[in-house]
Amino acid sequence: MWYGGAAANDNFGIQWRRALHVTFFPARLAAMAKTPVRIPIPSVKDPSGVLTLGDAVLKKHKADGAASVIRGQLKLDLEAVEDDITEGVKDDAEAKALEKELEKIYERRNNRVARIQPLLPRVSKTLQGEYGQQNLRRMGDHGYTVDDTPRPPKDGAAKS
Repeated sequence: MWYGGAAANDNFGIQWRRALHVTFFPARLAAMAKTPVRIPIPSVKDPSGVLTLGDAVLKKHKADGAASVIRGQLKLDLEAVEDDITEGVKDDAEAKALEKELEKIYERRNNRVARIQPLLPRVSKTLQGEYGQQNLRRMGDHGYTVDDTPRPPKDGAAKS
């Protein structure tokens, strides 16, 4: 059977109607294609983002001068934190540089630890052999932690 010029099992008629709908109702298509607009504002958990956005807003405000859309009390508030923004951007750059330096220092430290750590169990075993089972507390003189409390029973063991 034919309905509206297309076979019942044919998508051509549907596609043709959609094409006509788009052609004759472009405003409706534009409204359908819109997605909600979001404007993310960085929180205090992202200080670099706050400073970057604040710096961009301040620069645009200054570049626009008298034509700026930021007026009134908001303009005064923005100008009041101008020094905080500029100094904060400098502090952020310094903090990032120090983070890189800190990473290098941690890497040097970790390389040293990797060379030292394998010796400590060997020294412990030597001291245990030297002091014997009765004098293991003397290992504390060498900086080791000596825990002489009884071990707790394993799970599933009968508790008495």
